[in-house]
Amino acid sequence: MGSNRGRRYALMAALAEIGGGVLLASGLLTPLSAAIIFAVMIVAAFSAHIKQGFFITSGGFEYTFVLSVAALTLAFTGPGSLSLDAILGHSWSGGLWGLTAILAGILASIVPLAQRREASANLK
Repeated sequence: MGSNRGRRYALMAALAEIGGGVLLASGLLTPLSAAIIFAVMIVAAFSAHIKQGFFITSGGFEYTFVLSVAALTLAFTGPGSLSLDAILGHSWSGGLWGLTAILAGILASIVPLAQRREASANLK
């Protein structure tokens, strides 16, 4: 997929997906977990799916887009009353937290995408 650091990035992606998913499902640190999921999905979309178009039936980025929007929706709206954030008394949601999650996700995806592009250029 264009990276000479494939094993390291695969491990980091797996840990980010598992960690971000567990945090998001439990409703703990919701904006951070949304940013993690968003970043992983950006990298996945640009690394493996963008060239196939939009629809997942042809290998496109539709599913990664849906997961990104779902995660970010929770950053904007909050995880709900049964979440760990609510139980702990945290109210990290709203427009500012949602925008922060978007910005953090974009910033976190820049390094892996840039290094992937460098590796692709070196292969040519």
